Amino acid sequence: MAANHRQALLAKVHIAKKDLGLADEDYRYLLEERYGVASAGKLNGKQLAALVDYFVSCGWDDGSEERNRPRPGRATEKQVRAIRGLWAKHARNPDATSLGKWLHRYWKVDKPEWLTVPLASEVIVALH
Repeated sequence: MAANHRQALLAKVHIAKKDLGLADEDYRYLLEERYGVASAGKLNGKQLAALVDYFVSCGWDDGSEERNRPRPGRATEKQVRAIRGLWAKHARNPDATSLGKWLHRYWKVDKPEWLTVPLASEVIVALH
């Protein structure tokens, strides 16, 4: 794997860590449990790519073209619309930022599109 590609993956890992709000101790624990290392710098290219994929599965938007495609298991468009509609109807502050903060507090995602289908159902029930 080219050094530039490895560096790009390493940068994505660090950006994902920040964007997902992972505490340093949680991040280090993840690296140790999955790969037996304390630093992402010790990972090879395949491991870095797998870690980036893992962060994407956790809801991180890596900026790739595929983010516009439906991902299996993710909230449906109908669920996302329902969540946004219920939020607008019931929230004191019905903007997207406050919805993101609320989702993060209880479901650890920042956007309704990042919820799984079952979690989106839970959110809809909670908002009723």
